[in-house]
Amino acid sequence: MNHPQRPSVTRGRARRGFTLIELIVAIAIISVATSVFLSLYFSSLAITKSVENHRTAAEVARAKLAYLEAHPEAFLWELPEKPGDTRFPIKLGEDEPLIGNPVEPPAVLPDDKRAERRTENLYTQYSWNVFGKYPVKERDATTGEPMRYGKDYFEVTVVVSWEEKGRIERLALTSAIPSDRVPGRTAG
Repeated sequence: MNHPQRPSVTRGRARRGFTLIELIVAIAIISVATSVFLSLYFSSLAITKSVENHRTAAEVARAKLAYLEAHPEAFLWELPEKPGDTRFPIKLGEDEPLIGNPVEPPAVLPDDKRAERRTENLYTQYSWNVFGKYPVKERDATTGEPMRYGKDYFEVTVVVSWEEKGRIERLALTSAIPSDRVPGRTAG
């Protein structure tokens, strides 16, 4: 005999929906899942911004280093009296700011005024400095003085700085410039 199924009865009424407990549990699960997904989303936005900042800083550093390599005479080289492992500043001029040179936006900006302002604002958060150094291989065992090697060139480092999440970030690129291209210096 097949009996038709009867709806379950709870305290004299037919059960047709969810109980209050089931609804609260479902809402709690959805809330937890939403908070996890939102935190992942916002952390991925922060990582994307950080990657964009590093990419822009690397782009600026490469451009400044290429300009320095092509035109070392355009810079003021403050060479130390005695070669050693000390760094020395390489400046654009006498009145260079201590916090670094501001970064100019690219010469070719987007056609849209809004995109142009956004690009200009992006580059205003960066500054750059250049430092030179006599390359040092090792120290003299008797005097402890640094022994120069590679006296035919200088190490140059471009440092790009910006603020991210309340702290200063830096990216440095290093290259070499022949000493005969440095104003006031000759090879050897």
